[in-house]
Amino acid sequence: MKTASPKHSVAKPSNSESDRSVLDRRLEERVPAHGEVFIELLGPRPVFIIARLKDISTGGFRASHSSPFLESGQQVRFNHDGASGTARVAWNRSVEGKWESGFFLVG
Repeated sequence: MKTASPKHSVAKPSNSESDRSVLDRRLEERVPAHGEVFIELLGPRPVFIIARLKDISTGGFRASHSSPFLESGQQVRFNHDGASGTARVAWNRSVEGKWESGFFLVG
């Protein structure tokens, strides 16, 4: 076992659609969240990541972690205090030496 560490919601209003980032074009409200989320990359050699929740919505969640293994489009299993199931990685970015990823729920 290897260890490594949306529908979207409306965020900030903007003067024009082009001024808003992809992250700000969410259709669902995001709620700040805390705690661990356990993520398993699906594949022939599973990778397990322990991440920290940043926020959640009815269609997905955002988490910070130290794993470079997550890529947009990957399907993962997840488990946190509020939910468990299958999600797809929507995006990744590096933030202050850590990774942050957005996930949207599938199935």
